[in-house]
Amino acid sequence: MPKAMAAAFALVLAVSVALPAMAQTPTSDARQQDAVAFAEAASIYEEIVNLFLSNRTGAMQAALGSVRGVLVRLRPSLNEHTAATLDRHLKEMETAEAKGNLNTTALTAAESFRTVVTATPPQMRRTPVELSMYAYWAYRLVILASEPKSNWPELMQSAKESERSWILLRGMVRDENMRTLLEENQRGASEAVARNDAAGVRFAARVQIASTAVLSNFFGSIERTAEATKPSGKKKVASGKRKVRIVRSAGPRMVAGLVFRLLGR
Repeated sequence: MPKAMAAAFALVLAVSVALPAMAQTPTSDARQQDAVAFAEAASIYEEIVNLFLSNRTGAMQAALGSVRGVLVRLRPSLNEHTAATLDRHLKEMETAEAKGNLNTTALTAAESFRTVVTATPPQMRRTPVELSMYAYWAYRLVILASEPKSNWPELMQSAKESERSWILLRGMVRDENMRTLLEENQRGASEAVARNDAAGVRFAARVQIASTAVLSNFFGSIERTAEATKPSGKKKVASGKRKVRIVRSAGPRMVAGLVFRLLGR
């Protein structure tokens, strides 16, 4: 009898130890799937804005169809208000696109992008939310400045918000060349708005948009280096530091890459 009890106790103990480990896997997988869904949603909204900016408006309808599929996967991770907001935005985009009002379609896509990035849990973000907001205000500026008749009070307010987003992001940009370039660009955007220069606003906003791609690579490199060195010893930590310094000292290449990206070369 004692042997039977001991065997039963051992079995219960083994199961109690195994169950938490088994339960962690679906939770981890679900979290990863949620992170992918948030990233896909943000990406497709950015794609709609980029289709507008590159005059590839014929592909917008297909992109809007993709939004619907992404929202189905994302819905379980959203609260009721956020889900309703994104559903409403999608209907507004579909209606505007059907009427040929592509400025409204792109502007609503930018608002949806903002909704998604602010709803993304911090642990699921690959880049700082400050960078996403910096991109959002650039999208808003370039779309508003592309309208046949510019709404200058709205553009002025968006330029001020863009400036605030840059102030929040500036301390995270460690490359001096990039920081100087973006400071000058921010000043140029404000001056263009002040003189009601729509072309100048569009140019500055496009530089801002192009810079977010470069900065995303920068932050991604830092995160990948941190992940690679986290479980390792001193040797790999030293190697990781060298990688970070390479990213920090790559100013001229980063700036050149930004300029060529902007010029489409």
